[in-house]
Amino acid sequence: MTEQRAEFVALTQQPGAIRRADRIYVIREGRVARQGTFAELLDEEGMFRDLARRRMS
Repeated sequence: MTEQRAEFVALTQQPGAIRRADRIYVIREGRVARQGTFAELLDEEGMFRDLARRRMS
């Protein structure tokens, strides 16, 4: 049996909902501002980390 792969786009303001995503794109003013895994984006200073900390506390 061959491995099946699915791709989808999820738009959310709840960072915890996408914790297991392979790649997250942060869109700001219509452009990709940052991209990475959940852990990578939490390590970087910026909008994603700020939002995640507010929503998850």
